[in-house]
Amino acid sequence: MKDCSIDERLELAFKEKAKCLVCEHDDSRILGIRGNREYNGADPMASPHLCTQVVECRNCGFIYTDPQIKGVEFLEVEHYNRPEEYQSDDSQGLLQMYKHRINFIKTFKPIGTLLDVGAGKGYFVKVAAESGFRASGIEPSPRFCEFAESHLNLKIFNGYVKTTGELKGKQFDVITMHHVLEHIEEPHDLLEALKEFLNDDGVIYIEVPNTKSLTSKIIDAYFRFKGLEWSSRLSPLHPPFHKYGYNLKSLRYLIKKHNYKVVSSNTFSAFSREFSAEPQTNILLRATRRLVVSIVDMIGNRDMLALVIKK
Repeated sequence: MKDCSIDERLELAFKEKAKCLVCEHDDSRILGIRGNREYNGADPMASPHLCTQVVECRNCGFIYTDPQIKGVEFLEVEHYNRPEEYQSDDSQGLLQMYKHRINFIKTFKPIGTLLDVGAGKGYFVKVAAESGFRASGIEPSPRFCEFAESHLNLKIFNGYVKTTGELKGKQFDVITMHHVLEHIEEPHDLLEALKEFLNDDGVIYIEVPNTKSLTSKIIDAYFRFKGLEWSSRLSPLHPPFHKYGYNLKSLRYLIKKHNYKVVSSNTFSAFSREFSAEPQTNILLRATRRLVVSIVDMIGNRDMLALVIKK
């Protein structure tokens, strides 16, 4: 299979009926379509053409694709296993953003032990350690872990929370998850597993893209104006490969199911995350996007949703 071209591997993709991961209801409304041709900068002749519907659960507000496109998981795995390419030109922006986040977290836990779940290339762990936390990280991508060790002199555990032996018996004052939940198919399992690693008075910081943000609504309105049925809420077939979408309603629903208490909920600007625009995105579109985001930053209901929770 590794010797096959991407197009040949995509030919093996298939669709599967889906339901809400958060509340397990299957009553949803269609928000639009998304595929490998249905986004700005896409190849309009991409073959095979893979496309699906982006839907919102009527019960809890969770956003997902129905049907789901299966057999394409390798695209996301390969994207998040290329440290030389992934966010290679915005490390300073990431460090600045993470300094902002760690200062926010310090208002709840000023010091102690910290575990960053889905640590990526290790930049947040670096900032947390420099701010005084005894910080660790865990990351499923072996190449990202290697990058953290070789470039940042950090030891990031390679694997998953439930199965990594190095974490067994350890507990932390702070557990963080930056943009993790929108990628995983077992959010309930993960939140339940984290209880074992959280001190009784510890906090969990969760940050996800806000699918109810004003920016996403403006972008979707723009698509409608252009006569397109696209939805900007998810990106299952292109970077950053967001398969699932959360807003305050669905995230609170998920948290409550596991008897966590919400201590704080906030939204942050996309500017603070400093995402690099796709190389193929034209300058005018990038400038327009930054203008829209800056306006939303002043109004509120920003692009990044963050919850601080505790047992």
